Amino acid sequence: TNMLFTIFEDQRLFKLAQYFIRFPRKTQLNVKYLVMDMNASYNQLLKKGFPNAEIFTDWFQYCVTHQS
Repeated sequence: TNMLFTIFEDQRLFKLAQYFIRFPRKTQLNVKYLVMDMNASYNQLLKKGFPNAEIFTDWFQYCVTHQS
């Protein structure tokens, strides 16, 4: 859709897993791009759920982390 789909208010891993599991596997396999923050466990979850997607780190997260 080339539009922002959702922003999560609750970032606990089990909540994210509950959200993503609701998508059919065919849909998960067709996802091309995902943007996430730098939490390593999110990366593992997204790679497992969306194996064909390119995962990008949110630039804001990168800049804030490397300025500190």
